[in-house]
Formats: sequence, structure tokens, C-alpha cells
Amino acid sequence: MKIKWTEEQTAAMLSNLLVVIIGILLYLFFSNYQSASKEIAYIKRLLFPFAVGFIIAFLLSKPVNKLDALQKRFILKKQRHTRLIRNISIFIALVCLMAIIFFLLYITLPELSRSMTLLVESMPDYLTKAEGVITEFIDYLALDPELAEQIYPNWTESIYNFVSYLAAQIPSLINYSWQFLSSVFNLVIGLIVATYILASKEKLCAQIKKTSYGLFGEKKTQRASYIADTSNRIFTDFLVGKVLDSAIIGLICFICLSLMNMPYTLLISVVVGTTNIIPFFGPFIGAIPSAFLILLVNPIQMLIFVVFIFLLQQFDGNILGPFILGDATGLDSLWVIAAILIGGGLFGFVGMIMGVPTLAVIYIVFKEKIEKKLAARNFPTQTVAYYPPDVQPIFNKNSNKLSKKTK
Repeated sequence: MKIKWTEEQTAAMLSNLLVVIIGILLYLFFSNYQSASKEIAYIKRLLFPFAVGFIIAFLLSKPVNKLDALQKRFILKKQRHTRLIRNISIFIALVCLMAIIFFLLYITLPELSRSMTLLVESMPDYLTKAEGVITEFIDYLALDPELAEQIYPNWTESIYNFVSYLAAQIPSLINYSWQFLSSVFNLVIGLIVATYILASKEKLCAQIKKTSYGLFGEKKTQRASYIADTSNRIFTDFLVGKVLDSAIIGLICFICLSLMNMPYTLLISVVVGTTNIIPFFGPFIGAIPSAFLILLVNPIQMLIFVVFIFLLQQFDGNILGPFILGDATGLDSLWVIAAILIGGGLFGFVGMIMGVPTLAVIYIVFKEKIEKKLAARNFPTQTVAYYPPDVQPIFNKNSNKLSKKTK
């Protein structure tokens, strides 16, 4: 007897087989964690240039589309020029990206190098100042001489060890920076990969959709396409908006610190602007080491800097950030904090940035699924309907089941 398989049965079988394969791979991974982690690290090194290329292509996708539209409207209007239009758009976008990167490096690297060198050379003077401040503080408290003799050596030794540790780490940071800048090979390969992705992105998307239709059917493919479009919108709006917001904050910080004659102006502005990309915790992460650097030079300026950072963070959180980002993620503050902590714990600095849009996508998909099930059961889909009776109505005003209840 011949068994006839429908497309739905084939898709279900392939899905179940995929789940089994993933389960087996996870079991093998955790049972051989040490050897598997080495292999994964090797694979990550191999795939890193491709990941760089994908990120570059993702960031340049919208600018390339805009350039395509401008050329088709004003310059090359014939259909046969489509390939030429795309190549010109890719070239312009890549040239602009590299020009921006090299311009920023040309401006910041020499100043950063001078600031770090000055910091290392000034460490002995800072240590002497710190000892003087501690001595004056102990004299001001009028402590018992024996107690003062016990406190002073311990404090000075602790400060000396801490400052010496910082001085020892700064050259390492410089070396790491140069190692990062010297990995030209990955960047070049990434640019080549990004070029090919941008040149044939429509074809790649069509091939993926074709494969998905063949393996999983129309309904699941349309659902996956919707999730992919939602992810693309959220990630693009969040990342582009956050980079622009952080660049503006860094520029404002540089201008204001220069007017206030703060030390290490450019170094601190770069730190504040870079860490500001991290939602919620970013301003504090950048402000703490910056405030310590200023404290070594002038404690009064450090207090002024802390007040300035607080005001700058309020401006960013209440005015600039909402104006640029709007409601890009739709997440409450609690979920933002959870995404940052979990993403940072799993993937470090990159996880702290990507955790928020990732959770936003999961939240939207899960929310729509729940609301669809609620609507099918004739329950209200608005969260306000489920507040306690003395706070909000149980159901919406248009609900025929229950009216508004208040104490």
C-alpha cells in the first residue's frame, strides 16, 4: 500500500526532525563542553569576517535603497541600468562609511594617545595630591595620634596600589586598541562580503523565501517573513537612532567640557558617547571612570562634572532620546533592565546593546499571539482591562460583559 504524504505532513516531519537534531547537538555540546567550546571559538574566528560583513550590509541597506531611488529618479531612469545603479549606490555608501571612520580615527586617536600618556606621566603627582588630601582630612577629624598612624599608611598604600594598577593597565589598553585597529584583514573581508550581500540582497531574500516555502509551507513562511520584517524594523530604528543619539551626546559633552576647561576632554567625551549606546546603564558606566580621572586632577571639577553628567542624562532621557528614538522598542523600563543584564551576562558589551531590540522582537511576537488567543475567546486585549477594580475598569468601555467598577 502506497503512503501519500501531504505538504503539511512533510513540513511537520521536517520540523520534528529539526527539533530532534537540535536536541542531539545540545546534548553533545554540554556533555563535551571543553572540547566543544574550543571548536566553537575556532568557528567564531572563521565566521567573524562574515559577521562583520553582515552588520555592515545591514547598516548600509537603507542608504543604498535611498541612493537607488535618487538615481532612478534623476539620473539613470531606464530599466537596463538597474545593475549599474546598484553598484554606484554601494560604492558611494562604502566610500562614505570609510570616510567617516577614518575621519573619526584621525581626530580622536592622537588626542586619546596624548591623554593616556599624560595620565600615566601624571600618576606620581596624583598620588602625592591624594596623600595630601588624606592627611588634611585626618587632621581635620582630630583623630587620636595612634589611630591616625594606623589609618594613614593603610590608606596611602591602598591608593598607591590602585593607582599603580591603573597605570599598569593603561599600556595594555593601548595595545588592545592597536590590535583591534590592526585587524585589517577582517574588515577588508567584511567589506567584500557586505558588497556581495548588498549587490544581490533581493536575490538572497528570494532564495531564502523559496527554500522556506518548499520546506515549511505558505503559512509558516508568511509568519517567519512577518517576524523578519518586524525584527529588521526594530533593530534598524533602535541601532541607527541610538548611534545618532550617542554621537550627539558625545559632541555636547565635548563642547561643554571644553568650555568648562575640564581635563581629558576628548577622552572623556569618547567614553561618555560610546557607553551611552548602552540603554539605561550607559551614562553611569561612562561617568564613573571619567569622574575618577577628573578627581585625580581637581576634586571640585569632579563634582561639577557629576552634576553636568546628571543634567546631560536627564536631557538625553527626557528630550533627545524620545525625539530620536520615539517608542522604537515598546518595552517598559523593567524589561529594558532585564534585557541589558541578561544580554550583558551572556555576550558582554555587544549583548548589552543587542539585548533590548532582541527582547523587543520577542515581546511583540508573544504579545500578538496572546492577544489573538484572547480575541478568539472574546476577552479584551487591552492590558488596562485587567487592572484591579479600584484602579482601572475590568473591561473596556465597549465591553458588553461588565461595566466600569470603582470603589
